[in-house]
Amino acid sequence: MSALDAKGKGGGAVESERVELQLATSKFSSLVGTSIFNVFINVWVIDTFGSARVLSHVLSIAGVSSLLFSFLGATISKKLYFIKAIRYADGLSAIFCLIADVLLLTTNYRLPILLALVFTLNMNVAMTGPSLKRLIGIAVSKDRIIGFNAVISTGTETIKVVMPMLTTFLYTNHWLSLIGTITLNGISFFISFLFIRGIWCESESLSDGNGVTYKSAFVYMFKAPLLAYLIIAGFFSNIFLSGYTLIIPTIAINNFHDHSLYGLIVSIESAAAILGLLSIRYIHIDEQISRERWGLIVGGLSVGVTGIFLTKEAFMLTSFILGFFYARYNVGLQSYIQINVRNELIGYFFSMIFICASIAVPIGSTLFGLIIDQHAIEALAIISAGITVINAIWFVLISRR
Repeated sequence: MSALDAKGKGGGAVESERVELQLATSKFSSLVGTSIFNVFINVWVIDTFGSARVLSHVLSIAGVSSLLFSFLGATISKKLYFIKAIRYADGLSAIFCLIADVLLLTTNYRLPILLALVFTLNMNVAMTGPSLKRLIGIAVSKDRIIGFNAVISTGTETIKVVMPMLTTFLYTNHWLSLIGTITLNGISFFISFLFIRGIWCESESLSDGNGVTYKSAFVYMFKAPLLAYLIIAGFFSNIFLSGYTLIIPTIAINNFHDHSLYGLIVSIESAAAILGLLSIRYIHIDEQISRERWGLIVGGLSVGVTGIFLTKEAFMLTSFILGFFYARYNVGLQSYIQINVRNELIGYFFSMIFICASIAVPIGSTLFGLIIDQHAIEALAIISAGITVINAIWFVLISRR
């Protein structure tokens, strides 16, 4: 009898805790590999090809893959075999990494191989993300789920603090290669596969989900202007944020000639996000997400100031502000949707947010990739204006309610 079967038949808290440990270990192991892989690829591409445009192609491929398979992921999460899908996705991702290693050792097509690998690994994330959320909801008892999610969030941000600095340190000292990075990522997926493989639950015998559809969610959304704006604003915010994500490694390497600076800035963003999450306990988020919007306006203006001074310290401060307030904003956004949307439509709203982000990232990466190499300062000005205006419009809308 599996851990989840035991839980369903009164197996007790010990079995439930074992399942939680399996889920957390699976999540963190894959995240460690993915974090190392993403940071390494961003630095390696800029260092090897010397162009933000090439990196924009990599980021765009990731976004396109997420978009193409996000609809399939939402469908899989409602099916009988959703846990098997998670297992197969992790196992296949490990195999894809192994195949990429072999091809890199035997051919000279580094960039095409890398693009294909990025596409397939993001396909995994898009297809299994909704299923993982459902699995946590089934596997973790209701009275423990808030605490479990808190552990996952804190662990996730901690990994995002440590791994970028470690990765850039190893890269700068030539202790980490492209093949080594892909191998580590493959091992992390294999570990994730092993722990997910040990989870079997009666929920796989549940009937497929039926009822509401994306169409009903869209109709509901456009009857509520603020909800519609949250989705639309999220789309445009991700366009500008993808530009900022692209410009950080470009300027760190091409302007400051400092590989470790990129890892440091990414870690600062994640550390700020942890502080932002912890601050919620003492500075509550109001239903209108007002403090967070003001903070993001300050962050947007700070991006513009960074373009004027163009110093390492300015980038660090700006990244801290954005990381802190976007962490709080994301919590506020989830709460706003959960409070103001009918229960049966909530899942579709979160799916729409993910899909919009998947569309926005390749658009932003492509557009900013065309201008950053020659016009980095102008790109920072555009990003600054975009973030500032998007959040300022929110106050105009709520004043008219």
